[in-house]
Amino acid sequence: MNDVFKVHEPARIRTGKYAGLVGTVTETVEDGGQQTGVRLDIQGVREGEPVNKQLWFKRSQVERNTHG
Repeated sequence: MNDVFKVHEPARIRTGKYAGLVGTVTETVEDGGQQTGVRLDIQGVREGEPVNKQLWFKRSQVERNTHG
């Protein structure tokens, strides 16, 4: 079973356009007692462009930020 993210925790995006960026969890969704999604506040730079977004991700698309 995947561990559960809590609001205000950092999470690293694993897949897609924003893969590798770290965001702060602002909201979570559960279904049947398991966390299925997280909303991240992402602020950073991707491919030379500034990123300042709040996006929803499936739980499988994010991981713990263990790099700092």
